Amino acid sequence: MLRLVLLLSFGAWAGTAAEPPKFRVPDTASPVHYSVELTVRPGEDTFHGVADIDIAVSQTTPVLWLSARQLTVESAILHTGGVRRPTRTVPGGENFIGFAFDGPLAPGQATLHVAYSGKVHRDSTKGVFQLRDGPNPPWYVYTNFEAADARRAFPCFDEPRFKTPWQLTLHVQQEHLAASNTPIVSETPEAGGMKRVEFAPTRPLPSYLVAFAVGPFDVVDAGKGGRKQAPLRILVPAGRANEAGFARTAIPRLLKLLEYYFDSSYPYEKLDSVAMPTSGFAMENVGLITYSQAMILSKPALASSTWRRDCALTAAHEMAHHWFGDLVTNRWWDAWLNESFATWMQYKIVGQWKPEWEIPVKVVQSNFDTMAIDNLATPRRVRRAFENDGDVASGFDAAAVYGKGSAVIGMFERYIGERAFQNGIRQYLKQFANQTATTGDFLAVMCKTTGQDVARAFGTFLDQPGVPLVTAEIDCANGTPRLALSQRQSLPVGARDETSRKWTIPICVKYPADGGRGATGHECAMVSDASFEMKLAMSAGAAGCPAWVLANDGETGYYRVHYRDAMLGKLLADGGRRLTVAERVGVLADVGALAPAGEMPVDEALTWAKTFSRDSDWRVVSQTLGIAGLLRDPAVPDELLPNAARFLRRVYGERALELGWNSRPEDSDGDKNLRRRQVNLVASAGEDEELVREAQALTLRWLGDPGSVDPDMAGQVVAVAAAHGDQALFDRMRAALHQAKDDGQFAVLVEGISGFRDPAIVKQRLAILLTDEFKIDDVLSFVESTRETRRLPFEFVQHHLDALLKKLPREGPDYGAYLPTLGDDFCSAPERAGLDAFFKPRMGQYPGWPEALAQTLEKIDLCIARRQALGPGLEKFLKKY
Repeated sequence: MLRLVLLLSFGAWAGTAAEPPKFRVPDTASPVHYSVELTVRPGEDTFHGVADIDIAVSQTTPVLWLSARQLTVESAILHTGGVRRPTRTVPGGENFIGFAFDGPLAPGQATLHVAYSGKVHRDSTKGVFQLRDGPNPPWYVYTNFEAADARRAFPCFDEPRFKTPWQLTLHVQQEHLAASNTPIVSETPEAGGMKRVEFAPTRPLPSYLVAFAVGPFDVVDAGKGGRKQAPLRILVPAGRANEAGFARTAIPRLLKLLEYYFDSSYPYEKLDSVAMPTSGFAMENVGLITYSQAMILSKPALASSTWRRDCALTAAHEMAHHWFGDLVTNRWWDAWLNESFATWMQYKIVGQWKPEWEIPVKVVQSNFDTMAIDNLATPRRVRRAFENDGDVASGFDAAAVYGKGSAVIGMFERYIGERAFQNGIRQYLKQFANQTATTGDFLAVMCKTTGQDVARAFGTFLDQPGVPLVTAEIDCANGTPRLALSQRQSLPVGARDETSRKWTIPICVKYPADGGRGATGHECAMVSDASFEMKLAMSAGAAGCPAWVLANDGETGYYRVHYRDAMLGKLLADGGRRLTVAERVGVLADVGALAPAGEMPVDEALTWAKTFSRDSDWRVVSQTLGIAGLLRDPAVPDELLPNAARFLRRVYGERALELGWNSRPEDSDGDKNLRRRQVNLVASAGEDEELVREAQALTLRWLGDPGSVDPDMAGQVVAVAAAHGDQALFDRMRAALHQAKDDGQFAVLVEGISGFRDPAIVKQRLAILLTDEFKIDDVLSFVESTRETRRLPFEFVQHHLDALLKKLPREGPDYGAYLPTLGDDFCSAPERAGLDAFFKPRMGQYPGWPEALAQTLEKIDLCIARRQALGPGLEKFLKKY
């Protein structure tokens, strides 16, 4: 990283300064107002700025410390009480800059005037950076200040606890569009082909939500939206306006639904959505949301149903932040309070807009995907302390903060009641509008508004990692049916439970309450003990045990259920028709998790997969495909893989061949979605020769005409062809990668090239990473392995680590942290030892390696344990095939 460059405007004079901050700015002062003018020219690597910061000084201090990084201060002056005080800069390390004066700064009001310059990055998406759409100009300048990178654009108090009004002015080329958080107040021509663009003052904002964009954008007018009819625009790279059609439709509709849910108008004057030619993130800047362009742009002919759904979910997430995070801001980096709620809201709002997408089922699937990560012995907590820069950098954990946090919110909403929970959220937003708040503030409002004390229960899920495993057993011996419940941590086979964790779990159950005449009973209880009995209230005249009990009503609870005795069989009898689709998916997800954990015989789980493989709903079938994924686990011995392939062809092959690779006009959404998963599974893991031949022929056609293959299937088709491909196909795909005309085509080719199994081709693919043929962060998945070639990428990294690290970006996403995960498919003690021996002595060479290596080693240990524990059952089952 570049060091902060400081110019001492007035020279050094005597005086001892306070020590620079280590992590947070001192509490001696706080900002009252910012006025910032920046000169920004896309294509140039430097911007120039002038900042006037009104400051309230609360304690006498020899040095005023501000956040700053990679800024060159050219001059500075302090105004106090109408007096100009000479000011000099004091080095503060990489993240801070000090301003010292002709004597201590006393409490009161002051204005600091700073002239400076900063860097416009081309190899990072932090701070102020520039990108271009394709290999040629023009350049576009964007900003990304979360979590703590506003300090790269201006000296400031770069912490979320400081919410301050901002006044921004940009000096840009006359032909360029400039956008920021607020509407433009004036545009004034200037000499040299420039113009001065002044923006309206903002409401109080933390520094990380300030943003701007400059460049020759095309503007797509999305009309006016919300109760206040705020102007809505989509800013896209030149020539891409025709790709914003779906986003143009979705954004105003989602905004209206968000306003209705919060019973609150969109808080800001306008909303721009900015498409950036990069990948991997979106950011909820007030009034100026930035998106990786593939998230909101797609050619109409290539906009698959999955892409439209994901586009809507992403847009709803970022717009929801304008209430959760922007209007009410975390006082500190308690990221879950922003990200978990935005994730939970995206599902709720998109589900209301498009009920035909059946979002509740996706929520269940997403929750169980999160549990699979949270089930490791080394997961992250949802809520964590932030005590250094590394904590902030790693604080936005996708599984914990976005996934688990969202699931926990949904669970408590079900327990409290949807309307009561909504009223609590509305009151919280009203009470803390334009302020900062904490988790404690939110929970206090929720408890008071709903009349239910859920703070402690919430805390057990936020403050400790892991997934509860609830064991359920019905007891009808004494006349009144009782459901015996017990809890412990769900752990993979081979993991040691050294914590004895317990949760306070809101458990809701469903059962037939009238002896089978149609009435359904629902009971909820807050369970904090290791064991608990729940009485099931039966209707008058009903006798005996309920025919079945679902111990996770709606599958909204963040826990797994192990049904004892015959409960599972009764619950799933007759194909589980008594359950909703989301509930069938959830119960089968439990089955799919319990078997590899050694809680259920693997042959029983695979039998349930076979039983539901022809279910009428594609999502249930899709969940069985997850159970069948046991047969692709590294724990399955190589010699049994042909047997596993036969099982997959026998159970899923007929329907896969019916669906084929090509879409049909009469296809239902289920047909389209099953085609993506089932056809791919039978072709890849099932090694179906007919489907492989078709994939190879379609790939050759697609290389000449990308529109010739269903966009929903292009990735799978090309991947299957590549897995069975030869040198000629590799050469054609490599050449096509250079000519890819859009992000989607590029991504399909990268995924396909990453899947070749021929060792000679894999070595060629890996060698590309050492060249300048492509940006390494665009093709880093070239280091991925298949089962057949799993050792080659690690061997490559062993020989070329230094060269790879030189090419990997040192800022932005932690691409280098990906390298220790190359052992994810290892499943033997020698492989584990080799990985550990290589990376352990090099822990300091790249951020994120210690955590990535620890999780990878744990996965290998668990795979070895699974192979030992499940091997006999798998062998017995697969020998039948």
